[in-house]
Amino acid sequence: MVARSVWVMVLILLWPVSSFCQSPSLYSRSGYPMFPSRLASGYGTNQLTFWSPSFLTRLYVRKYFGSFTSYEFPDPFPPYNDPLSRLEFNFDQWFIGFNSGYNSAYWSMNVQGEINLNQNSSLNMQDSDWDHPFNPNVKTIFSESNNRLTKGWMAEVQFTIWTPIEEVIYIRPVLGYRYQVLDFTTHDGVQRDISGAVIGLPGESVEFEQRFQHFYLGGLFVYSYPLRSSLGLTPIFQLAFQTDCAIVAAKNEDLHLLRPGERITQETTTGYCWHLCLEMTCTLIESLRAGLEFDFKRMDTHGSHHLINAPLGIDFSFDGARVWSEQASVSAIAEITF
Repeated sequence: MVARSVWVMVLILLWPVSSFCQSPSLYSRSGYPMFPSRLASGYGTNQLTFWSPSFLTRLYVRKYFGSFTSYEFPDPFPPYNDPLSRLEFNFDQWFIGFNSGYNSAYWSMNVQGEINLNQNSSLNMQDSDWDHPFNPNVKTIFSESNNRLTKGWMAEVQFTIWTPIEEVIYIRPVLGYRYQVLDFTTHDGVQRDISGAVIGLPGESVEFEQRFQHFYLGGLFVYSYPLRSSLGLTPIFQLAFQTDCAIVAAKNEDLHLLRPGERITQETTTGYCWHLCLEMTCTLIESLRAGLEFDFKRMDTHGSHHLINAPLGIDFSFDGARVWSEQASVSAIAEITF
């Protein structure tokens, strides 16, 4: 959905900006990393203590845009329509996050968490079905509902380590773990079918919970440059770029409140995520930095679908489910090192 526009933005941002990833503060240290060749020549060394250990804390506000998490599954019975049903939960909420870490010449560690500030979204949830007995390509039912993120949070821990390549250019391998929870409640929707009938869906209709676990490995590039200032200060302008790829385990649960009985569907899937982050920061005063970050993740997983409706005596599973998500965001950040 947003992948094409994201790549356009990335190409534009790569000229002036770089970023860290979901754990943005790895490269913000009292040493403000820059190419060792520049340090060896004495360029900017009055302002930089390159290898000095430092602790840091970071506060950021993140705005998601054009983001969604979606799942679909096939019909396990003839005529085996695939997909049979697809649900897409779009979101654009604000989040607030906190990061704390330690950086040194040879390794760094950061711990990060964020939680949603608001619940209501300007983007609707969409539900589509393809249950035509003779033409599986015909969408027979479609509905849109208001979408509320009742709970959204993310936690992450990340490490970097020194390698000899830093003698030439500041690139470090990164590895880490992310855990994300997104809980949605849809309400007050409208459903249309292939015959032209329109049905209102007043009140709450779907409760949906999505969980993602990421184990990732990637690389981090950082470049810093001392700027000239008429105030007698030398602010450090810093660009950072991180990209990583993760093995992902996903689990979601969907409760259709308007269906007879207690209809619950569960997807258990595994797959991958690729992620990139671009960041631009600058010192405001000593030990205080501020800047902007762009972050994008694309997840794609496959696995099983489990349908349960205990009051109606239904409980069975089958393969063929797919869960995928695209998450794009822009953040304003402030960081203190000590």
